[in-house]
Amino acid sequence: MAGVVCAWMWHNTSESGGSWGNASVLDLNLSDPFVRNYASAIAPGVLRIGGSEDNIVKYLCVIPPSTHMSTHSLLTINHGRVGDMNESECQAPSIFRKQNVTLCLDMERWQAVRRSLESTMVLRFTASIGARLVFGLQFRTNSTGYDGRNTHALLQWTALHNHTIHAFEVGEEMAPWPQGASFSHLIDAYKSVHRWTTELWPSNPAILSLTFGALPQCFPQPLVLGPCVGMSDAPPNKNDFWQAFVNATVPTGLVQGLVMHSYNNNGGNDWHQPGFLDQTLVQAQAMSTMARTAGVPLWCGECGPHNGGGIANVTDRVFSSFWYLDALGGLARLGLWEFGRQALVGSHYGLLELGTHFPNPDAFVAILFNRLMGTAVLDVTLTAGTNTSQLHVYAHCHAARDGRAVYAFINIATNVSFQLDWSDAVSELDVWLFNGSDTGSQVATLNNRTLKRTLPEVPDLAPVHFEAATLMVPPMSYGFVAPTAVLAACTSSSKAS
Repeated sequence: MAGVVCAWMWHNTSESGGSWGNASVLDLNLSDPFVRNYASAIAPGVLRIGGSEDNIVKYLCVIPPSTHMSTHSLLTINHGRVGDMNESECQAPSIFRKQNVTLCLDMERWQAVRRSLESTMVLRFTASIGARLVFGLQFRTNSTGYDGRNTHALLQWTALHNHTIHAFEVGEEMAPWPQGASFSHLIDAYKSVHRWTTELWPSNPAILSLTFGALPQCFPQPLVLGPCVGMSDAPPNKNDFWQAFVNATVPTGLVQGLVMHSYNNNGGNDWHQPGFLDQTLVQAQAMSTMARTAGVPLWCGECGPHNGGGIANVTDRVFSSFWYLDALGGLARLGLWEFGRQALVGSHYGLLELGTHFPNPDAFVAILFNRLMGTAVLDVTLTAGTNTSQLHVYAHCHAARDGRAVYAFINIATNVSFQLDWSDAVSELDVWLFNGSDTGSQVATLNNRTLKRTLPEVPDLAPVHFEAATLMVPPMSYGFVAPTAVLAACTSSSKAS
């Protein structure tokens, strides 16, 4: 599943010289029609709010005077606020990478974040297929260990206002030595967040009624995910942080998914020519065995084309769409549940251009992948002798669950075409073919039609229908093809078995 990340970035310039401008969670204009329409179009993917600054964000959880508190017994009230934080404390700077940084999330903005998501659901999708919010929680300590009072306040406020969150993350980019006190504090944080989510979002509707009074519906309990750290290319071993984290959290149900972070810093000859997923694939392969053994899904929670903000005129151009589609297909085939693209907006790797919020070419890849490629992954067999260093093909059952299969293809050859043939089973094809020959363009071309990027409405992404059983994939192209025939492996009876 294609997801996107909205970060806290407080600084103006990325390591690659790109700007973050007003892309921060605290500043991004959530009512902007480009942001709203494209975030909606990417759904039912995940919108992750988080990043390196998660650990220092503070929450100002003020309770309005009109709120009747007598029925909300789980809340700890202190002079009109929840928890231990007043405005001056929330606005006080914290040290981040040797700089004073103020990141204060008040509940007006938090509510705006939620309302924005809900409005996109109303405009574009039903509630069942809307964006799923994953939120990275702060990690604070004091002289005695983990200090979760401010985090608890945010969770209380959110539950009180009848909001549900798909998942929470804890402890961004932290991998302490497993035998040290810092590791114990991190595990204590996961224990606390798991306990709070269980108390505040109980799965039993009767408990909800007793806690909050009559509610219109039963909200599902959020997942807890972790550890949200970067990866090395070497497989984890029993003595390292990853194995220790799994042993301390998974058997007791403290987390329901493992989260890795990765940047694919080699997108094709060190980004000198379009290529396939490389570094991130190696890292995901190293983690997938551990996740399967633990019995929990693996997420790529924060993943992108290149760290440090991406590469100007590369990771925000057609050039980037080759590795990105390969990443979505390749990691799904490996078994990863979600690919959280860094970022929705910001620097040189945003799906939307900073400032204008015009869509970059990768935005259309994300939209079509979620629109077409369902969750059931199929095996694909290429004819013997096919040059798999130039052509990759992935297959899923159609997201529409209509019994069809959909194939994603990427051809990075500069002068070789490949034929995809279904002549033994089908006679008609729906095709979405992107011309990637102009790798430096910010404008995507679908089925020989330029996709307008200067209008807030998502352009028509309809396929071209062919009465044929074969598709010739031209050089430097990528896209999707859906044979119209029903595939037995994608029928409800086959999937149920």
